[in-house]
Amino acid sequence: ADHPLATQARVRLRDVARHAVIQLARNSSVRKHLDAAFGADAPPPVFEVEHLATVMGLVRAGLGVAVVPAMTLFHFGGPDLRIVPLAGKALLRPLYLVWRQGRSLPLAAQALYDLLWASRAEIGAAFR
Repeated sequence: ADHPLATQARVRLRDVARHAVIQLARNSSVRKHLDAAFGADAPPPVFEVEHLATVMGLVRAGLGVAVVPAMTLFHFGGPDLRIVPLAGKALLRPLYLVWRQGRSLPLAAQALYDLLWASRAEIGAAFR
């Protein structure tokens, strides 16, 4: 919460790149999207980790900043952390629900599918 970027209403990726950045592993889809968005300006991470919980712990310890998907923000709650949206065009990635052909989904998966399908316009609008 006391980081220089915490006072901003929105931050640009180039602003993030000026600070110690904590990244997920190179093989993660999040990292691949971020590296593409940063382009040649991709900062070398101060930490490269496998799990979001580790990212959260390192950020909470004040060891750097991280860019994470909106759907993971529940990990980053608390009065000591500040969540600031990125400025500019949203970084989007497709998500898929996959199941075996000819099989029905278990009840919980079907409920998730129904919820996502019913909310698809609302979900998409949140990231435009």
